[in-house]
Amino acid sequence: MKKILIFSILLFCILPLTPWWCIGLLIGFNGWVSTAKKEAAISGGTIAAIAWILPLIWHYFSGGRLLMDRVGGMIDFAHPLLLVLVSLILIVIMGMLSSLSGYFSRRIFNEPSF
Repeated sequence: MKKILIFSILLFCILPLTPWWCIGLLIGFNGWVSTAKKEAAISGGTIAAIAWILPLIWHYFSGGRLLMDRVGGMIDFAHPLLLVLVSLILIVIMGMLSSLSGYFSRRIFNEPSF
C-alpha cells in the first residue's frame, strides 16, 4: 500500500510535465521492485488508475467538460462518462503490462548467464 501511494504521488506530480506514455516508464520501475507477478500487475494497474483518474476528474470539473463532451460525441458515446471509463480501462491495462514488463526484465537481468 505504501509503495502504491508513493508511486501514485510521484506520477501525479510528474504527469503534467510529461507525455501520457511516461506513466509506463515509472510503472515499469514499480514492476522492477515488485516481488511477485500478481503484486506487480495489481499495483501497476492501481497506480495507473489513481494517477490517471484524479487529474481527469479535476480537468473535467475545471472546464474540460466541453472538450470531453465533444470527443465523446466524435467517438459516438452517449455520455462523457463512457469516455472516462474506456480511457481508465486502457490505462489500467497499460499499467499492468508495464509493471509486468518491469518485473520480467528484472528477472531476466538478474539470472546468471550460461
